[in-house]
Amino acid sequence: MVIALLFLVYIYSSVQFSYFFTYIFHKKRLDREGSRNIGVANAFRTGGFRVGFLSVLGDVSKALLPILLSSLFYSADRRMSFLFLLVAVFGTRFPLFLIKQGGKGRTVAGWGMLFTFPLATFLLGVVWTAVLLISRMDTFISLIVTSLAVPLLLFAVYGDVFLMLLGIILTVLVLLRSSRKNDDFIFYGVFRSNESDK
Repeated sequence: MVIALLFLVYIYSSVQFSYFFTYIFHKKRLDREGSRNIGVANAFRTGGFRVGFLSVLGDVSKALLPILLSSLFYSADRRMSFLFLLVAVFGTRFPLFLIKQGGKGRTVAGWGMLFTFPLATFLLGVVWTAVLLISRMDTFISLIVTSLAVPLLLFAVYGDVFLMLLGIILTVLVLLRSSRKNDDFIFYGVFRSNESDK
């Protein structure tokens, strides 16, 4: 049963809503526009508010599916919810179909963490904001520090080694192939990066 459910999550999360809605409404391939990232930020800038908003809803649905399946089949077990979430992030990053390049999975990961671990996610938000301010709005540094804090905060809040191990996997998935060059916040100047001061 669990294998079938994990595969279902992977199939659904392979749908790149940002790419899909940008093409449907504007006949543009998101991997050839703007920052060329298949994600929410590029969808907003390339396709406008409607495309961006629908893309967010699509990614939120990817984050909700693990919670739904965990609630229906595993009594909302946190471990199972997190396991399903990891597959959702993996599917977003490495989709089965449509395009070879997937999204970064940050929106899915963020919403999934919020739904599953609200307290830990609130603390991660505090960390992200603090690092952002200390680093003079360097979103890349903030991303790295916050991602590394995920397994530590999960263990600190819930005292569960298994959740911490899953948190390490999530951190790897989020940071994989991340760099200043493909950071949409830096590309579009949403926050000022220290890179621009050099």
